[in-house]
Amino acid sequence: DAEMLSQASLLPDPRGPAVFRHAGNDLVGLADVLGEHDYSTLVAVPFRVNFWNRRYSHPAFGFQTRLYDGDFERGKKIGWGLNDRDFLRQAAARLPDLPEPWFAYLITLSNHHPFADFPEELEILDLAEVSDGPVRGYLHSMRWADEAVGELLTALDESGLASRTVVVVFGDHGSGLRRIVDDSNVMAFGENRPQTI
Repeated sequence: DAEMLSQASLLPDPRGPAVFRHAGNDLVGLADVLGEHDYSTLVAVPFRVNFWNRRYSHPAFGFQTRLYDGDFERGKKIGWGLNDRDFLRQAAARLPDLPEPWFAYLITLSNHHPFADFPEELEILDLAEVSDGPVRGYLHSMRWADEAVGELLTALDESGLASRTVVVVFGDHGSGLRRIVDDSNVMAFGENRPQTI
């Protein structure tokens, strides 16, 4: 329900996901308000349109342009869908074509639990001290996502958009790693685990 919170300023329904419980609602969303002030609005996620009921929720939030998996060129899948680098490159190439001012909400998928099967050929971090498993995959995918966002910022700069663009990065939930981080991996995060008595 991070979309409900960030796009419509509403706390989620404790009885279940709002995008299903209130799918028919017409919301006053950020994209809707910006659209009323002559912004062009775009949402893009390289995944199925029916996931989390986005076929209905994204129009309800007021997004004029909506792009999903079929709107992007195929590329390597990392995590749940098209890798962040290819997705953000393709999205960044479309931004200069949007009538200004614009609001773009880009949803990446590479850095998502369970962090399994990160492509070995893309691993560049030296993680010899980190045991195999989700923590190792998380670190590789976080580095990948970080690099992809850096490339997006560079593309905005090169296109001349950076000076008039605000970029906000947020996650919609925790990593899910807290339950599984063991002592052998704690140092990878630069933390000391408190001793239990």
